Amino acid sequence: MKTLYELKVRKQVTKFLDKLDSPTRKRLVNAIYELADDPFYGNIRKMECYTGMYRKSVGDFRILYEIVKNELIVDVIKLKPRGDVYRDI
Repeated sequence: MKTLYELKVRKQVTKFLDKLDSPTRKRLVNAIYELADDPFYGNIRKMECYTGMYRKSVGDFRILYEIVKNELIVDVIKLKPRGDVYRDI
């Protein structure tokens, strides 16, 4: 199936995913791939403090990403547990 948006996943996100147990990793990877189909659908919130950034909630985890609309790219910037994700953005 062809996706509408191209995914760009930062290295720190892949490193974090590698440290997780298999079921959690699979759930988060699926959530990231869903962003390529429609980055505005689901449990998505536009972040008020950061222009152009969005947040997707997946259980106790948060995926932070930007959308480059003119290039149809979803840039996954950060993935962390809820309490840690907003530090050092």
